[in-house]
Amino acid sequence: MLFFLPPMYMFAQLSVSGKVTDENDQPLRGVSITIKGKNGGSTTFDQGRFVINAPGTKSTLVFSSVGFSAQEVQINGRTSVNVQLKSEAAALNDVVVVGYGTLRRSDVTGSITTVKVDEKQAQVTSTIDKFLQGKAAGVDVVSGSGAPGGNINVRIRGTGTATGSSEPLYVVDGIIMNTAGQDVRNQNTDNNSYPDPQNGLSSINPSDVESIQVLKDASATAIYGSRGANGVVLITTKRGRTEKGVITFSMSTEISKRAKKIDILNGPNYVAFENELSKTLGVTPTFGNTDSLEYVDWQDVAMRTSVNNRYKLTASGKTAKGNYYISGGYAALEGIIKQTGLKQGDFRINMTQEINRRVTVTSNTGITYRVNDMMQAAERNGYANSSMMRSMLKKPPVRNYPVDPTFIGTLEEWQENDSPISWLEDFQDKSKEFRAISSLTTDIKIADPLIFRFTGGGDFRSKSRQMFWGPHLFIGRQNNGRATYGMLRAYNYDIESLLLLKKKFGANHRLDATAGVTYDYSYIENEGSPQDNFYTYSLGVDGISLGSVRYPLSLQKSSFATLSQLSRINYSFMDRYIITVTGRRDGSSKFAEGHKYGFFPSTAFAWRVDKENFMEMLPFVSSLKLRLVGGKQVFKVLALTKPAKHIRLVSIQIPMNL
Repeated sequence: MLFFLPPMYMFAQLSVSGKVTDENDQPLRGVSITIKGKNGGSTTFDQGRFVINAPGTKSTLVFSSVGFSAQEVQINGRTSVNVQLKSEAAALNDVVVVGYGTLRRSDVTGSITTVKVDEKQAQVTSTIDKFLQGKAAGVDVVSGSGAPGGNINVRIRGTGTATGSSEPLYVVDGIIMNTAGQDVRNQNTDNNSYPDPQNGLSSINPSDVESIQVLKDASATAIYGSRGANGVVLITTKRGRTEKGVITFSMSTEISKRAKKIDILNGPNYVAFENELSKTLGVTPTFGNTDSLEYVDWQDVAMRTSVNNRYKLTASGKTAKGNYYISGGYAALEGIIKQTGLKQGDFRINMTQEINRRVTVTSNTGITYRVNDMMQAAERNGYANSSMMRSMLKKPPVRNYPVDPTFIGTLEEWQENDSPISWLEDFQDKSKEFRAISSLTTDIKIADPLIFRFTGGGDFRSKSRQMFWGPHLFIGRQNNGRATYGMLRAYNYDIESLLLLKKKFGANHRLDATAGVTYDYSYIENEGSPQDNFYTYSLGVDGISLGSVRYPLSLQKSSFATLSQLSRINYSFMDRYIITVTGRRDGSSKFAEGHKYGFFPSTAFAWRVDKENFMEMLPFVSSLKLRLVGGKQVFKVLALTKPAKHIRLVSIQIPMNL
């Protein structure tokens, strides 16, 4: 008779049906439904409905779909279960990107600032680093010349390298960028004048950015080892969020003018001052017949009201098994200083596709081409005749002022040399740049809590910069015209293999762990040459081959590689006591012989005091967390005989929302 008894598990099986919707109660098709800890599963069909056989009355169903946060539901003997999934966009406030993964905001123990990107601000912002200005504690953002494409200096909690560089590490969609301050080498042979630095972050369209995370302390940056000593800026670009495809076109026009005029003597006051000075010194007045003088305001000559136009076309959406975001943009920006401006076109395509229940592929690609016209707005060495700004302030506000008897040359040369007009007519600084940043990530679900992630990607940059000084400018006069040509080629690629574990044990224990191996390689090539003594100046930068004094081509190449092993464990008990232990071992070709490898550990503890029962006596405190952080970082420089250790002081931070 025993042979006719059905297996006991058949009596325990339970057929569960229901419906899955989004936050707007719209049915979701293609949502994956699995039994936690078991193989097999089902998906929702039309109208978001599903049917699945559960092996027991206490089984837990896991609902997941691309673009939505996964949700677990224990059936507790029910035969009907309706679920509403929260979109990842809505869940951004609950999840923080921390480098090589994400954490619940409540589980973060390090110092991390999330910068929200305002859509309206993004449409009129030239570079993404301006999002950080005044929005992140401990982050200083200082603008350079203010010209379109001009450099912006970002410093996170001071300088952290022995070379004095304060630039943080920028990571875009998991790919490490070439440094933002990287530029073509100065090709002036006398090194008395330096070109205005340009901003490498201009290649990322601010309208494509979803969020920015700033990692500041040792606990947060330790996962990036030696490269994170100056802090880390994580940039996440947009993805498709809505099930219905959306096409959006936007355009903006911005009119800018100088905020204030620099207060200096005007023409008549300057003439009166010079004549009074001559009288005091007992010499012949500088300006005799003042009736024939032609006064000029050099600030009005050099500056203008600029018009900036931006255009953006995007298409985004998601399907049952993937999402897409495609965008194209064009910007034509004018600087307030005449003959400065930026023209840039960009294209981005981000896609995610679920191949099957276990494999998901994500690709991110951004391509930019830009043409930049700059002006020598300031001179870092302080030479009086080397910049437009000094010229506007130093040149007498009189066009036809008397010739200095010691000057050798014509009246026109005396009056026009090093004037703002000469800077506008005799100076050129033109650059062209192509840049592509791309990554491909494959996620393989080994088991419910364990994912293997493989990422490969790189940053390729090719930039040329040409400069010309005509005979009415100091450098041009010394060399009978000077032209320089510089070329930068730089690329780096990253390869990462990671294991990601997210597991909840019972009601009080939660574990988030990351372990993996990364390999980074960077190559930089800089070449260029100046040319002097031109028989014609009309071609400007395009006539560099006409210089009769030619200098040898200068070529510099450099490369370095980093092989790293990393791990991070984040454990939360009762959603109240959190500890994070991070370690990274870097092997760098930049480290000195005998010290090729360095280990960078950190430990952080956080106590969510607001979760304690006694906090009920303080209803005006909505959030209170104490953090204790300790870690070790390293200065990464060439030819160190011994790596210098940089130890962050233990800190306690108490964020309060009252």
